[in-house]
Amino acid sequence: MNRQVLIDSINDKIRQLPDEKIKEINELIDRLTFMEKVEEGLRDSEDERVSSNEEVKTLIDQWLK
Repeated sequence: MNRQVLIDSINDKIRQLPDEKIKEINELIDRLTFMEKVEEGLRDSEDERVSSNEEVKTLIDQWLK
């Protein structure tokens, strides 16, 4: 089975799901995305890829001009 046929088959199955199940899946995806972003932020912090409050304030001031 080629990739596009597989994708189309999965999309067809998703379309057949009741609306409530689709809502639950979307909520799960949102939670997983949030958790991934938090973990990414923690890694950035551990690797010292962060900005100070003053640096952020300066950037915001520049954006608002």
